[in-house]
Amino acid sequence: SENLLQTANKILTNILSLIDTNGTLCMPTHPYYKNDPGFMFDKSDLICTYDPQKTISRVGIINEIFRRKKETKRSFHPLSSLSVIGPLSDFLLENNLNETKPLPHGISSSYYKFYKKNGLVISIGIPLASTMTIFHCGDEIRDLEWPVDNFFYERVFKVVISSEATEYIVRERRPEFVRCLCTKKRRKDLLREGILHEASVNGIRVDWAQSKDVVD
Repeated sequence: SENLLQTANKILTNILSLIDTNGTLCMPTHPYYKNDPGFMFDKSDLICTYDPQKTISRVGIINEIFRRKKETKRSFHPLSSLSVIGPLSDFLLENNLNETKPLPHGISSSYYKFYKKNGLVISIGIPLASTMTIFHCGDEIRDLEWPVDNFFYERVFKVVISSEATEYIVRERRPEFVRCLCTKKRRKDLLREGILHEASVNGIRVDWAQSKDVVD
């Protein structure tokens, strides 16, 4: 019998075996901050330190193992970070943290560049409709044109780059708007439009969607 770590390693090895030398594999590796009270709280006064090389991920053991691989590169944005292996790594990660107070899924983000390449989004074992990070690009690439006032708010992070911690201001969705993601309705809409696909492979749930269809 295998333990959880062995099973996760085997799954990741199988996934990587499906990616040829021309393919790029991305996984969300949203950072875990010990003193973070959660999505529903205002964190304007909370300053966390994000080290792309050391800060662990909070979105699953497979993603964390992937993040720790020597050939993996990780985005510098301290929210909704993305880890990448493959020839598109530099393109996807370029300038994702800058002086424009970037949103985690906005026009500077790795997720936006993933969308521009129409990357395939896949979930294994869990519903994609409730875990689809790319969906937030639809809000954030509109940014100042978004019709809800004060939809985003500013936060300060210390980000470790080349062993030096520098303060950056970024923005994210206000906590009161996290309460109205409408995931059940979103799933129905995406299924109705033929964008979201849900299936089972050897008894394991596998969902998928093209990122361009989701965001557009």
